[in-house]
Amino acid sequence: MIGSRVLPLVLALLASAALAAEQLGQAPNPCERTDIHVALDPRSGVEVVGHQLEFEARISGALSLRNRTGHALRAITVIVNYLEADGSILYSIPYRAGVAQVVFTETDIYPFTVERLTKPIPQGGGVLLFGTNLLSTTAIPTRAEVSVLNLTFTDCSHRDSLFLSVPEQAHAGGSQAWNSDPLPIETPSEFRAEFGNEHPPDRIFVTVRVEPSGQPVVVAPREGLDPAPNAFPKIAEQLQEWRFFPAIENGHPIPSDLNLLLLFRPRGSPPARECPIRDSSKYPKTFAIVTLDPKPETPGRWLISYAGFPAHGKFQRNEVDDRGGTTKSDKPR
Repeated sequence: MIGSRVLPLVLALLASAALAAEQLGQAPNPCERTDIHVALDPRSGVEVVGHQLEFEARISGALSLRNRTGHALRAITVIVNYLEADGSILYSIPYRAGVAQVVFTETDIYPFTVERLTKPIPQGGGVLLFGTNLLSTTAIPTRAEVSVLNLTFTDCSHRDSLFLSVPEQAHAGGSQAWNSDPLPIETPSEFRAEFGNEHPPDRIFVTVRVEPSGQPVVVAPREGLDPAPNAFPKIAEQLQEWRFFPAIENGHPIPSDLNLLLLFRPRGSPPARECPIRDSSKYPKTFAIVTLDPKPETPGRWLISYAGFPAHGKFQRNEVDDRGGTTKSDKPR
């Protein structure tokens, strides 16, 4: 939890790198931080103080809110839709925070990051939420709006405000729905891919069809391109062993297509920076980056990272404290 006087300072610090670049006459790096206005119905009792997105490795958001409900909050769940110019949903990010004793019961909302508060958010107090959908993107949204806001008060009463919409936003093409993309919940402990005497391809783009059950049923090279025809059947077979929390549309699981960029890294190579913003010629609009590092002394076996987070068996969600420190889960690489 963050005091109302500290919130502006936190947001100023978040923007300092972009401001420094601008003062030096350099164009700000959109992969580092970009301010995006978030619309929220003023009747909700929650005020948006500020918001920023980062786009390197994965889309990550920092959402600063102030409690104007008149009561102390012990938990809050927010879904933000990020919109294109025509008002269609480009992608969404769920944000969630609560005191340690809170058990979240929503089965249709699956935030990767959950923030644990040291104490409730008082009336007039603020909170800085962190969230990610583990996707990368080539597109910066034109605006954003809160579509879901679930509040739990210290007396254990609830206020669920689904499908929020600011009236003027709705007339201008705003969204009254929400969706979420698939998130991995389990992967094999290692990735198996043997290329014989050939060098592994630097990258392979695949499209995975994920059923409402979370089961991948079809894995195909994106747009018919197959840079590793001999190895691809085994690669596709392994990806079908993965399990996902399915895509959700307005609270219901739906079938979906998930683009995956498989990066085979040479042994001992440093982490590569992927910044696909505004490079739609090389990338689809949204996709997830799967990094594969060769296991020492084990040819054909690779360590898996999904959107920068180690993936080996159960894919554990990220739990942070309200000072931004990781308290549970594997830290990103």
